[in-house]
Amino acid sequence: MVRTATYQIHGLVPAACVFANRYDREDVIRSLGKEIALYPPLKIAELPSTPDDLLKLDQVFIKSELKVGVVHVKEGQTTEEEIFDNNGDSPLFEEFVDLLGDRVKLQGFDRYRGGLDTLHNLTGTHSIYTFWRGIEIMFHVSTLLPYEKDDSQKLQRKRHIGNDIVCIIFLEADDTDFSPGCIKSHFLHTFIVVQASPHQREKPSKYKVSVVSRDEVPGYGPYLNDMCEFDKGPMFREWLLTKTVNAERASYTAPKFARMQDRTRGQMLEDLVINLNNHSETGKMPQPYRRGSWRPIGHMRSNFPLQDSVRDTFESFETLSNDFAAAFRRADLCDVTFIVGKFVALFLTLTFIARESIK
Repeated sequence: MVRTATYQIHGLVPAACVFANRYDREDVIRSLGKEIALYPPLKIAELPSTPDDLLKLDQVFIKSELKVGVVHVKEGQTTEEEIFDNNGDSPLFEEFVDLLGDRVKLQGFDRYRGGLDTLHNLTGTHSIYTFWRGIEIMFHVSTLLPYEKDDSQKLQRKRHIGNDIVCIIFLEADDTDFSPGCIKSHFLHTFIVVQASPHQREKPSKYKVSVVSRDEVPGYGPYLNDMCEFDKGPMFREWLLTKTVNAERASYTAPKFARMQDRTRGQMLEDLVINLNNHSETGKMPQPYRRGSWRPIGHMRSNFPLQDSVRDTFESFETLSNDFAAAFRRADLCDVTFIVGKFVALFLTLTFIARESIK
């Protein structure tokens, strides 16, 4: 395997040759260099830590910590200022956020904090946190973030949620549509809209779900069926968290984040090559890597084969998909159904195309 800052090339050596010791490493390296026209020629790495460093290079793009926005929208609210002015006076919304995770006290909290202050309560006193399938998720709940009545733009809230990539919108309304353009952000790429009627009285609570992403974000599962309705319970929570994690990872293929990944990957490879060259020339062991060069920033781009192996952990839930189909009492799962205001006609067309492609 040859890694560069922007691509990888794979070659296979028959297992029989490896076990029979019928190949020469230098010949393989020399042939591979000629095949892909690399100059200067490839050299065999003699540093004992190289295999571990290469493994870190792949693993660093797999995030095990996520921060996700959660915003409460009431009937008739269509502007950013109205939405961020809500202050947690809804039992239906409180029931929903308690479904997402545990309500934790921030001061002294020693797990992943998602950019929230855990020393002086500068970003609120409590938040919602969960540890799910080996991933720590801190939810930036709008009603739990600091509120300043005189701040019309509610910057204390927007600076956290506006810097998230995925945002869950809890739409407590019957006659109000949510438009993703009402929250202005360069980072938000996916909205998962969970709609609940403020007049429902039956238990368990029922939720209607929609998903909308920017056009540069590829599709990701698990997909909705055309009814888009869930009852509150473990299955809905599993679906929602799976969709949230996949939304974040799919969003990292968007150009804005892909450029950041390429830059970080290039820096990491440069550090590794410098250490190898220094060791080859002087025999000295490598120095610690530059601060920040191994900082996880997201998932790999789609042209890297590691992505499929990681995504399969979340997206190949055949049993889970069957459970969803059984719960809906239908088997015709489609892509994504959208109900976000003025974009309805366009999104319904996309949904029809998605169904046809599945057929």
